Amino acid sequence: MIDDRDTVLQFHPHWVDRCQDILPELAEVQTLLKKAARGIEFRGSTALRAADELEAIGAQQGSRRLGHIFELLGVLAAAPDDEHRTLTKEWLPPLRDEDAADTIDQALTYIVEHLTDDVRLAAVAQLVGMSDSAFSKYFKLVSGQTFSDTVQKLRLSQACKLLVDTDVPVASVSHRVGYTNLSNFNRQFRAHYDVTPRQFRQENRR
Repeated sequence: MIDDRDTVLQFHPHWVDRCQDILPELAEVQTLLKKAARGIEFRGSTALRAADELEAIGAQQGSRRLGHIFELLGVLAAAPDDEHRTLTKEWLPPLRDEDAADTIDQALTYIVEHLTDDVRLAAVAQLVGMSDSAFSKYFKLVSGQTFSDTVQKLRLSQACKLLVDTDVPVASVSHRVGYTNLSNFNRQFRAHYDVTPRQFRQENRR
């Protein structure tokens, strides 16, 4: 177990909608939430500022906490193009289908929370109340990629963060993001980024 590795803030998008009714300034957040349906990775100064706001949310109470929540959303909404990227293709069905959005949100949340475990499609299918085959087809239809591809991309994305932000050996990075075989991790990483994990670390620290 790694202390303070993750910080999570959960809220329903309808809460933002209701806040926007009395705070029109929050309109810019709607674009962020639409992108968030595909998963977003933030980098650079945006990621650092967002991390500070997340920590402040946990340390504050009442109106001060609310202020940091709005500041966090503002920082993420204003992220420049080179400091954020979506993790999956745009959903194929319209996101007005709240059941689809909620189902995929549950699946992605489970994956993120269990990246270091043996993430199994069957466990997520049971979580959302579907058979394995039905959920597999549904997930690909809605997300535009397979469940296993999504798990792999999220694991490799977390690996990139560890390679740049820490001095943890590559073998340990592999283990921390759920790979039990170092050779497989190196092979998948190179196939996805065209460089080895070690080269990625060196190039992104120059």
